[in-house]
Amino acid sequence: LDLCARHPAANERYFARIVTRYGKLCAVRGRYDDALAHLSAGLERFRAAGDAEGALNALTHMGQACRFQGDLA
Repeated sequence: LDLCARHPAANERYFARIVTRYGKLCAVRGRYDDALAHLSAGLERFRAAGDAEGALNALTHMGQACRFQGDLA
């Protein structure tokens, strides 16, 4: 993620997508706490960038991670 932040094209929306994708990868690997942390960071970055569709995507994956973790019935 540090490398992504130094990319010349990096902006808030770009970094939000990268953080969210990493969160999805963590969820697939069963690392739900890490997934939720990254997805939450992505959600905040999407909100800061004014990207409602990206924020919805991150929020959807947060819900899925909670469900797989067993926090939702």
